Amino acid sequence: MTARRELGFHAFKGMDLNTLAQMDPILGDVVTRSDEYSFAFQIGRSRLTGDASTINGLMPELAATIAADVPQAKVVITLEPPILRAYMAYQFNRTRGIEKARSFHEALSLEPARLRTNASPFLQYTVGSRYRRLVEAYTAAFGRENVHILIADTTYVPVGKALRDMCEFLGISPPPEGAVLGMEWQSQRLEDRFTRALADWRIGGLRADFRTGVAKDVRWLEKHLALALTSWIPSEDNDPEADSADP
Repeated sequence: MTARRELGFHAFKGMDLNTLAQMDPILGDVVTRSDEYSFAFQIGRSRLTGDASTINGLMPELAATIAADVPQAKVVITLEPPILRAYMAYQFNRTRGIEKARSFHEALSLEPARLRTNASPFLQYTVGSRYRRLVEAYTAAFGRENVHILIADTTYVPVGKALRDMCEFLGISPPPEGAVLGMEWQSQRLEDRFTRALADWRIGGLRADFRTGVAKDVRWLEKHLALALTSWIPSEDNDPEADSADP
């Protein structure tokens, strides 16, 4: 991977960095010029290289543009439990200071209006957790044989297997066993953190449209992958009616 993770070239090509930085400070360091994008890969030109820009997953409409630019690319789409992805994004944005909502529930309520304005694309909690559009867009652009879905949830796919399957898809050697064990520990810590957050209601409720939309997409994904993802479908048991502010 490139040293700069969030290149964002295909999303922000030709745009003014100052304007982007006003939208979100993290966007002030993206790549907007073709020569700069090419240079980012020069250090690894004798090896397989990759672009891990998270914005490419938040904007599935970029798939066709990326395919036209690098048609030989292999695409790895990492998917985690949708609520976990949305909630961790919310917490990260709170830490960065761009999320002003008092609770996760409020942030979900604000999202439709934000999408109609010049808000940061990283505030897309619901859109970013609706996986069907993402998978369909990249599959259509690159072909199903060139798209690998990595399930980042040890409940269904152990870390070691997930990494070995991905490495086989990319045609590279798998990581050492010690590295895999470290990743399994980190994955378990993340899942434990989310479980605790659900248990003490700090999430503050799930909007019905968010729950319903995610459930539809998860059921589609289960058929697409032939893999049951039961716990990914939001339960009404985890949906208190009252909104609660984060402490």
